Amino acid sequence: MDEERMDAAPVDAGATAPADDAAPEAHELTKLEKLEAKMAHMKRLIAIERKKESDKQRRERTHRLIRHGGLIEMILGESVDAGTLAGLLDMKKAVFLSGSGEALEWKRRGDRIIAEREAEREAERLNRKGGGDGHAAGASTSS
Repeated sequence: MDEERMDAAPVDAGATAPADDAAPEAHELTKLEKLEAKMAHMKRLIAIERKKESDKQRRERTHRLIRHGGLIEMILGESVDAGTLAGLLDMKKAVFLSGSGEALEWKRRGDRIIAEREAEREAERLNRKGGGDGHAAGASTSS
């Protein structure tokens, strides 16, 4: 039996030595796991921010498209033919891109049309609220 104990002792001693060596590895794995978890969290945050930026760009584009479509409808009405409009824009795109005197004249004219339309809409809004002409007249006499 003493031999068994002696045989068992070195085995037990040998078993504890690798366990001690395994402890730092387990500690390192835990540290690596923590770093990987942080990295995964950061990747999620990056994905969320990218989605926010993408959503913002999509909303801005949608707003721009609606605004431009509204201008076309304001000038040409609801029944404008898409092919005719595309052809007109294609024929005149060089003027749009050039910044020439003709383009500046178009811009002045368009800005005036838009301002007039906005003034009409504001007057309609005031009339609906009951501010009407009396409110506008009072404002203009006090200037």
